[in-house]
Amino acid sequence: MEKPCLRCKKLDHPSNLIGMIGGMTCFSCQEKNLRLNRKMLPVIDIFSSIYKILPVICGVIGLLYLFLTPTLYIILIILLILTICFTFVSIFGMLPHIFPAFSNMTLEEMELKFKTQKEKYYPGTPSFCVYHSEREAIARCLGCFAPFCAEHFIYLLKNPTVCKNCASTFIVQTNLYAMLNGILSVGFLSSVGIFIEVTVFGGFMLSFVFVIFLIIMIAIVIFFAYYTKQLRSQSPTLPSSIS
Repeated sequence: MEKPCLRCKKLDHPSNLIGMIGGMTCFSCQEKNLRLNRKMLPVIDIFSSIYKILPVICGVIGLLYLFLTPTLYIILIILLILTICFTFVSIFGMLPHIFPAFSNMTLEEMELKFKTQKEKYYPGTPSFCVYHSEREAIARCLGCFAPFCAEHFIYLLKNPTVCKNCASTFIVQTNLYAMLNGILSVGFLSSVGIFIEVTVFGGFMLSFVFVIFLIIMIAIVIFFAYYTKQLRSQSPTLPSSIS
């Protein structure tokens, strides 16, 4: 029974759709994803460089605000704008620490594997598991794009996403500790903003916005901590990776 691609809704056999956290995508849409990742790499590299020293930058800004204690509300609004900007810097800056596809070396490897698998792909025709040639695959791995049966998949939010070989690579390359930079940076600026608004201006209007962006950062880290935990819990040793 054919299933629709999550993005373009085009129907294909499930064994030819590539697993993702939210569903499955076709080869055409995944090719667009890889091209987009390639275009984003230079921008991600810039954000990643800033992200490494972001706690220092935010610490200096926060301390300046505490020592100078602004008396104009517009200056506090500027701090809120900086907090919002640094939240986005954190989100994009942490991507290389979470997803291998956002590092140049791994992306090149994924592009090569995608090309290899695309040459073997026949739309509408079932593909069979790499390890069990008699079994129809239930999807293709997001990391190596090879077809696998249910036994060899890692499931995230109940969707087959990556094979257990690729999951090991993702685990090695995922650095949750690096993600703390974002919480520390946004958390410090948010705390300073809330403290100044309450003690100097006696209000709470901006405080809620500061809290919202801090919650966003915490939620992102919690989600990827869960994501990594799921990878680890479902990743026993398997044969060497597929090329």
